[in-house]
Amino acid sequence: MVVEGYYDNGTVRPVKPLNLKEKQKVYIELPADYEEELSHEEKIARRDRQLEAIRGLFNLLDDDEVEEFDKAMQKGLKFKEVAF
Repeated sequence: MVVEGYYDNGTVRPVKPLNLKEKQKVYIELPADYEEELSHEEKIARRDRQLEAIRGLFNLLDDDEVEEFDKAMQKGLKFKEVAF
């Protein structure tokens, strides 16, 4: 489903009411040109948040899993091939 909405004061608000449960998790996909609209400072802040999320993931992995991940990154990780 694609939902039209707008960003207002830190919150994404849909244009039309949605039939969702309260506090239901949703995923938001931004248009491809979204990055072009970001300022340099916003791009750096976004990259820093992404790096922090990746660091958090590594804390969940044991040494063998980290080694496997490193090997996959060297080969060129393709998420479609990763079993979750």
